[in-house]
Amino acid sequence: TMKLLEHGNDVSKMLTKMQSINRTLKENGHAPDSYRRYVYTALKTGPNADFNAFMDCIVDDIQSRCGYNKNITTDELILAARTKYHNMVEDKSWGKVDPRDAKIMALTTKLEKLEKDGKASANAT
Repeated sequence: TMKLLEHGNDVSKMLTKMQSINRTLKENGHAPDSYRRYVYTALKTGPNADFNAFMDCIVDDIQSRCGYNKNITTDELILAARTKYHNMVEDKSWGKVDPRDAKIMALTTKLEKLEKDGKASANAT
């Protein structure tokens, strides 16, 4: 499965790569059974909680077979994801760190410092 991190968390780049691979597979008679599933699974690997929540809503409709997006095509899914990504980049909300993640990162840093300081003082004695 592709991951956004492998493409610098750039949704558009990753989708372009996925479309290229899918086109090549189709031309050689090996199109994947569930291209749409591969696309939405890859799209949900990014660091942005708001984007992932957006994708989760679409996926919920697909999986429950009800809701506005229950019959979304892969091309429509790609268009929606690209549009959402470009709008988030434009309004500078793409690169924002989720406050919960920031708190976890700060606590992890403090814990690592405490562990390091504890080892240093144990070695000094």
